[in-house]
Amino acid sequence: FLTIETGHGGAGAIAFDRHDNAYVDVGDDVNVYAERTARLLRKLDGGAGRLCFDDDGSLYSAQLRFVNSGGRVLVYPPGATMPAYAITRGIYDPRALASDPDGHLYVANPTHNQIAVYSPGSSKPSHTIEVASGLDDPESLAFDATGNLYVANTYESTVTVYPPGSSQVERTITSGIVSPSGLTFDAAGNLYVGNFYGDGGGSVTSAFITVYPPGKSEPMLKITQGLHGPAYVPLFDGAGNLYVGSGCPWFSEPIAVYAPGKKSLLRTIGRSGITPCAMAFDSSGNLYVASAGLPGAVSVFAPGSQYASRMITDGVDYPDGLAFDSSGNLYVTNAYGGNSKSWGSISVYHSGASKPFRRIHREIADAPGDPVVAPSGELYVMYGHKIVVYAPGGAKQRTIAKGLHFPSSMTFDRSGNLYVANVGNSTITVYAPGSGDVSRVIRGVKAYPDALTFGPSEKL
Repeated sequence: FLTIETGHGGAGAIAFDRHDNAYVDVGDDVNVYAERTARLLRKLDGGAGRLCFDDDGSLYSAQLRFVNSGGRVLVYPPGATMPAYAITRGIYDPRALASDPDGHLYVANPTHNQIAVYSPGSSKPSHTIEVASGLDDPESLAFDATGNLYVANTYESTVTVYPPGSSQVERTITSGIVSPSGLTFDAAGNLYVGNFYGDGGGSVTSAFITVYPPGKSEPMLKITQGLHGPAYVPLFDGAGNLYVGSGCPWFSEPIAVYAPGKKSLLRTIGRSGITPCAMAFDSSGNLYVASAGLPGAVSVFAPGSQYASRMITDGVDYPDGLAFDSSGNLYVTNAYGGNSKSWGSISVYHSGASKPFRRIHREIADAPGDPVVAPSGELYVMYGHKIVVYAPGGAKQRTIAKGLHFPSSMTFDRSGNLYVANVGNSTITVYAPGSGDVSRVIRGVKAYPDALTFGPSEKL
């Protein structure tokens, strides 16, 4: 029975005060229209946002600045055209708001997975409601010596810890964590977390490794020197020295080496241009480095050497994963190098050889992920939505597809159970030794609250 023309700004959120006047978001401003008419009563300049009223008639307008980078809630007394004050504390990305009968304001911050609660008239949150805790874009997995599972959640910038066999979070590490990309433990049980944050355009804002004593959530050491980008799973040699290849594939910098427990750079390995995307030690302590490129190469460094003693190029085509089996065979996953039916490939080398004795193309429709050797000696390789399992030497045995949603990382516990991180649905699926059936799921429970309301019983 009525059409209200709002002008060039268009109509966004609408809320009604206790007199049934309509408050309409028209782009930058809020237009106020008299009850059930098109008559403009007043304008709230700069007041556009997500709107709600409390029982006293005050108007709240939640305004987003940048996702996860702040915002504010403007508070207007009844009938006012200018806000009385602005709430900024506890506001990160306000996407929804509601007021309960007692006048408490609830503001949902989806990317922080929380709801901030404010007492009437207060601009400081009285408390926050953690909607859920746990997995969010899990990128890396690792077990400590007692069997606790550690998961790096890149998007949420946390590391969550699960007791052996449990799907419930025991604790969450947040201090010193920024977009974690890799996890590993040294021989003393200290946890090393590779962190990286960029500006989305290829520039590095922050790249560092934080080190945590066993069972602790506060870092004891922060390593920054010699790092240039994402610090993927670091390695330790027999003497406990830390080896870090960072920046793959954007930066071509040498490998950084650190003495045990030190943050200063001990030495570097390789020349600029090496682009280390994967590293592995053989049983003799030789370091193998996959240098990404077209076609790229695998460089071999003798123990303590700064420069490569030999280069493996035969069977190499944009190498981005390395692994050794118990017989000393080297597996190189190549992002390219497929045949007419496949995209990537796997090359298998006898110990010390520079030419592959087997090239695997079958089942590799996509570029393969990092290879992982199971306690049984089998090779596990991720391709898209599945994991293909090969017998020692490279013959295909079986395929795992159940429960996988864009798998990003996998590891084995001491009993040989396989744990797979799925970034597609923020879960970890667990498989018994030798099985392709899911035995357990650690579920992603992030809720990203994007709308709020109160039910008849005043439950949120």
